[in-house]
Amino acid sequence: MKKNSAQKTAFAAILAIVAYLLMLLRFPLILMPPFMEFGLSGIPEMIGIFF
Repeated sequence: MKKNSAQKTAFAAILAIVAYLLMLLRFPLILMPPFMEFGLSGIPEMIGIFF
C-alpha cells in the first residue's frame, strides 16, 4: 500500500514533536565536563530516514 502525502506529513509532524520533547531531556555524560550532554533528539530523525 502506498502512503499518500497527508500520511507522510502527519508522520513527519509526529516525529518532529517527539524530537522536540526529547530535546528537552538532557543527560550529562559521566566523567566529562558539565557542558557536554547527550541529546536523544536525533533518534526520531534517524527513524524518519527509513520510513
